Amino acid sequence: MTLTETQFLALMRAAFAGGEPLPADADYNALFALAQQQKLLPVVFETVSRFPAAEEHAAMFATAKKQSIAQVFQQTMRTMQFSALYGQLRAAGLHPLVVKGQLCSGLYPWADHRLSGDDDLLIPDGELAACHQALLAQGLTTDCPEERLAEADEITYVKEGSVLRIELHRRLFDSSEDAHDALNEAFADIHDRAVEVDGLLTMPPHEHLRYLILHAYKHFVRSGIGLRQFCDIGLWARAYHAQIDWELLQTQCRSAHAGTFAAVAFAIAREWLGIAFPLPELWETAVPAQPLLHDTLCGGVYGTSDLVRLHSATVTLNAVKSSRTGRRSSVLSSLFPNRRYLAQRYPYVQKTPLLLPVAWGQRLAGYLRERPQRGENSAAASLQLARERIALMELYEIIE
Repeated sequence: MTLTETQFLALMRAAFAGGEPLPADADYNALFALAQQQKLLPVVFETVSRFPAAEEHAAMFATAKKQSIAQVFQQTMRTMQFSALYGQLRAAGLHPLVVKGQLCSGLYPWADHRLSGDDDLLIPDGELAACHQALLAQGLTTDCPEERLAEADEITYVKEGSVLRIELHRRLFDSSEDAHDALNEAFADIHDRAVEVDGLLTMPPHEHLRYLILHAYKHFVRSGIGLRQFCDIGLWARAYHAQIDWELLQTQCRSAHAGTFAAVAFAIAREWLGIAFPLPELWETAVPAQPLLHDTLCGGVYGTSDLVRLHSATVTLNAVKSSRTGRRSSVLSSLFPNRRYLAQRYPYVQKTPLLLPVAWGQRLAGYLRERPQRGENSAAASLQLARERIALMELYEIIE
């Protein structure tokens, strides 16, 4: 890991557990830039504002302070608007489950310092139409055509003049990805076991921790995670430690090929972020966390730091799917995915299967248009990054 990455982790540890300030000559510009990329600037700024360097670099810190205050204010507005909207949905007799977002935010040292771009709701199939109408009645809109509502895994709603952004899920994981079928099956009956946490319907604490781990795993095998997810995992494990069946959780994670990944996630939370909670010996692992941390800090939130990384996802996902089925992975199958996968982005493929080659062409044309903007051979760079990330998946026993 780089010096900036190591110092950034030290700042995050100081946020959760306290610690010595960084040297005054640390590259705070680079640290703030990394915090911005990871959507953790308010947490980092709140921590470093107490350091002696805050006076020595007053102008630089003033800029970061302004950005941090604006982000926290926007998050506070989002929290208030979401709470009001959720109350309306519950008053209408609906039972959407809240996942991540608002539930995790309350576990951080400072209110609304955990930023989120949207709020996720998991709705039972039988309530989808009613929930859709209720959201429209509250002034939200969606680009999803009416005829596709019943088949979409995820529907995005926004409201003009508002920071609200709702992701309405029928399934927790993308059903177009064969590698995620087992993950959806694991939560098939979750609405029958819903509980109330802080006035919000959600999964039981054990299942929510399991979901946080598998959600991070899902993003890792695609293009990357983001450090915030490891913060969420650690803070949830600490807050609800007594309600977690740790032996069962390990069995569940192993069945999803995420046992070692989960063990390393806990090691990151405890040893690198300073989020203290007891962990049974069965979770101990000798697999190093540094490669995963470096990949996480390079990739930004959900691995969206650049197009090279995003394009590498087709290769890494294909490698994971191939490892589950025993079929050989190939670049061609990554470039020309199946109809089920493409229908999520090109709805006409679902209606007219014969147009699958058209979707392939449209997808490749879009990719080629992006290459000149980068000034580099992004295809070669994506393949190289995919190989490196597949090696990481082998290290963490996701791919055998």
